[in-house]
Amino acid sequence: MRRVALFGGSFDPIHMGHIAVAQEVLNQFKVDKVRFIPAFKSPNKSNESTTPSGHRVAMVKIAIEGDDRFELSDLELKRSGNSYTCQTLEELHREEPDTRWFWIMGLDTFLDLPGWKNFDQILDLADLIVAPRPGYKIDDLEDTLVNLKINSKHSAFPLIPEKGVNSITTGRSDHKIYFLSKPVVDLSSSNIRREFVQKPSIKKMLPPPVVQYIMDHQLYS
Repeated sequence: MRRVALFGGSFDPIHMGHIAVAQEVLNQFKVDKVRFIPAFKSPNKSNESTTPSGHRVAMVKIAIEGDDRFELSDLELKRSGNSYTCQTLEELHREEPDTRWFWIMGLDTFLDLPGWKNFDQILDLADLIVAPRPGYKIDDLEDTLVNLKINSKHSAFPLIPEKGVNSITTGRSDHKIYFLSKPVVDLSSSNIRREFVQKPSIKKMLPPPVVQYIMDHQLYS
């Protein structure tokens, strides 16, 4: 059975934090591919304006070019409308039934998971890989597990490990939620968009070809 990790998001723009997490997933989970899936419209970011999908796709493409372990999917862009993870996973299960799916998300996103459409279905269709973010509160993490109806009583603590990977079973399928110890990503695409022109050092947070693309097309100016 193939093992494929899915990395969804607006990628507006894709930055070095995204790439570092994808590389860590390759190292820790021995997946065959990490597949980047730019969202057409993220339901949890409905109040934010989004750069046109053509530019976001182009930036992802040039950021991952040259590494055949990374690939790009326009599945959610072709579907248009709100990009619901449950629908994406359903579609992938139909199209590629002999694949074990992993879904990558940041810890900040994981804390919002109880509010996602059909979150229980997501947990039944894929393993989750949660990348750490700074400044989280353990109480918030425990509350999230309660809201996801997951019993963490017998799990290893701290859930966010000092090194390596910790995991927790969901209790509803053979899938797990994995918590990475690194990299701790303290990057925000919204901050990059806001500060790209005024703060030259922000460019170090992006793959060089993405910096050039943004400048060539006068994005975020």
